Amino acid sequence: MDVDKEKLTDDKLAAGSTMTLVSEKMYVGAKSKDIKSKKIQAMSEEIGAFADKTLEIQQGDGKAAVQLDGGNAAVGGGKTQVYGETTINGKTEVKDELKAPKVVGDSVEAKSAFKSKNISDGMAMGGGGGGGKLSTKLKTEDAPKE
Repeated sequence: MDVDKEKLTDDKLAAGSTMTLVSEKMYVGAKSKDIKSKKIQAMSEEIGAFADKTLEIQQGDGKAAVQLDGGNAAVGGGKTQVYGETTINGKTEVKDELKAPKVVGDSVEAKSAFKSKNISDGMAMGGGGGGGKLSTKLKTEDAPKE
């Protein structure tokens, strides 16, 4: 980089320049937990972070973390938000309550219960045990003998 010696700022990128840092252990922005930079900013047209075993980004004492390990990705925090169109290609398990304003699916299977406050289209089924009464227009009849 070209650095202005008086202002100690970058004038522009040095044409054709390359910087390579290689070491057994590397510490950027921190000498210890107590001695660390207040801010590190990385900006570029492309940024790549590669790890053979584990890549982890953590905020505070693990309050929020992103971990890539052994082909698995884990995202954790008090609240996780995903924006934009999202496609999930694989089996998905939800271990707590799931809320959505609209669900479109090819089929719905309920293992123990299916509840709805309002079903506007299609067929609604009673909750079992004293659900509804047959309409007075319906009468039982024997099948014709012929």
